[in-house]
Amino acid sequence: MIMRDEQNLSLIKQDREIERHKQVEKFKRKQAEIKKEHNKIDAETTKTISELNEKKIAEVNSIQAQADLEAETIRAQTREKTALIIAEGEANVEKLKAETSAFVQKQKAIIQKNVSTLKAEALEYEGRIEQDVGRMLSYKRDHEAKMRELASLYTMAQNKDISLFSNQNDPVLTQVAALRLTGMPQL
Repeated sequence: MIMRDEQNLSLIKQDREIERHKQVEKFKRKQAEIKKEHNKIDAETTKTISELNEKKIAEVNSIQAQADLEAETIRAQTREKTALIIAEGEANVEKLKAETSAFVQKQKAIIQKNVSTLKAEALEYEGRIEQDVGRMLSYKRDHEAKMRELASLYTMAQNKDISLFSNQNDPVLTQVAALRLTGMPQL
């Protein structure tokens, strides 16, 4: 019966160890997914910023070229008309800068929210794993206490100078007698 209990305990330990490894692997996969998603978002943000800067530069160059073309083709227009076109171009540039800045800030906020959510999930998984490990250690301590109790009974059973008297229903006396007859089980 003790061997069966030890085998059952060994199987439980193996199952717990396998489960713990599964949880750890799941956590690592989730963490890798989070990192991958974070890197993807960073890359997309960098790409978007670069595209917006290129678009801004292209639009500024287009406006400037348009202003220069109009200045060349219509020399008769006054400086006031030329200044007005340049002012419109600069206003568009400032508008694009403001829109770009707002977009970048919005994307950063979205990324930060996603990162925070994923970090919270990672902490939750870590907490679950720590709970499982605590439970497993409790089982181990219980098993070790039972093994110490059995060793004490075995030591008493080996001492020929001890005489125990009791009724037949006493489990300690029964265990000592059984250990005297069978010998100490393997711990």
